[in-house]
Amino acid sequence: MIADTTPPSGAEGHGPATTIGWSDPQLVAGGRLTRWDVHLRLFGNMMERFAVPSVDTLSPRQLAQLRAAMKRCAACPSVSRCELWMASTRGIRGADAFCPNAAAFARLALREAPRA
Repeated sequence: MIADTTPPSGAEGHGPATTIGWSDPQLVAGGRLTRWDVHLRLFGNMMERFAVPSVDTLSPRQLAQLRAAMKRCAACPSVSRCELWMASTRGIRGADAFCPNAAAFARLALREAPRA
């Protein structure tokens, strides 16, 4: 389960959302999310479907991979297809047909959390 998919209200946020880059100036403009409202919801839903571990358990390398996935999601033209797929399916079967992050989510879900 995702620890926090709520973006901070401004560019100076805190918590796991900031850890994975919601405060990145390319993603946040003027303290408001630009086109991320829909992408953010779909990104979080996809993370849950793939059982990606909570961001507070990921290594710095895994967080960098998740940050890269967020940027791919922001540029993804398949929003309508993703929403339809989310509404009409369960699980992850078929995600790789349209989601540029399907392989990345699968890799992140298979990795063990770093040991303390």
